[in-house]
Amino acid sequence: MSIITDKTSDAFRHRKAMKLNNSEVRNVQMNHWVVRTEYRLFGNLIATLDVDDFHHYMYLEINHCNWLTKTTKERLNWILHAFGFWSIVQRKWKWYYEDYLKSDLIPFEGKYGMEIDYYRFI
Repeated sequence: MSIITDKTSDAFRHRKAMKLNNSEVRNVQMNHWVVRTEYRLFGNLIATLDVDDFHHYMYLEINHCNWLTKTTKERLNWILHAFGFWSIVQRKWKWYYEDYLKSDLIPFEGKYGMEIDYYRFI
C-alpha cells in the first residue's frame, strides 16, 4: 500500500480533510445533522461517507467512476477494510465484491452503497 493511500484513506475514515498529491478528502455540511466526507482521486468522487450524529446513522458509498485501475481499487479496498467490509477483486478483467461470508463474487458495476454500524466507528 502506498503512503498516499494510507494517509488519505485514514483521513477519510476519521473524517479529516486533507489533500495529498492526486487524492483529496473534504467535508461538506449537507444539512443540520449530516456531514458528508468525500474522497476524490484525480478529481473523481470515488467514496462518500454520510454521517448523521443526531440520528446515529452512517452510510458509505463507493464508485470506481469508470477508472478500473490498480490505484482506484487499492483506495477503495482500504476504505472498505477500514469499515469492516469485504474486498474488490479482479477476475478476467472484471471487478467483483468478494463476499467472504458466502464465498461469493458479486459483480461490481461501478457504484455500491452500504449502511455502517454507527456505534462501532464513532
